[in-house]
Amino acid sequence: MFAELAGAGGHGDSDDEGPEQPLTLSPSEQKYASLEAMSADIKKLDEVFEVLASVPWLDEDVLAEKELKGVAQVGLLGTLEEVGFNIRPQLLRIWSGERGAEMAAGPGLEFRDQAALLAILYHTQQIEDKHGSPPGGYLPKPQ
Repeated sequence: MFAELAGAGGHGDSDDEGPEQPLTLSPSEQKYASLEAMSADIKKLDEVFEVLASVPWLDEDVLAEKELKGVAQVGLLGTLEEVGFNIRPQLLRIWSGERGAEMAAGPGLEFRDQAALLAILYHTQQIEDKHGSPPGGYLPKPQ
């Protein structure tokens, strides 16, 4: 699909430097050659993103919530990183109270990272609207 789009624009301005090289996707991009494929994967992870968004609101004095907080901060985030997500720096900033769509933009972020961060920001906003600021405060700002 992308190779066809790349070839469609070069009809009249060829430099005659030889045959055009087809546009290729990297292995990590090939999985998401379509927006629909990426959207489907992001939707499957929506509950994970909701749990990650809830971390500042989880109560350290309630054992089940303390355990869930640890699982989210170490297990869920670590697993996402193992499968190629690169959201830790932005997520730590979200947990410390930073907001805004610009959190999902920047160098080094792929489309799925951006989609994941937007989902986490959405769930964070929903939690803030319903419960206000975290009772124990936001997590410390990353150093």
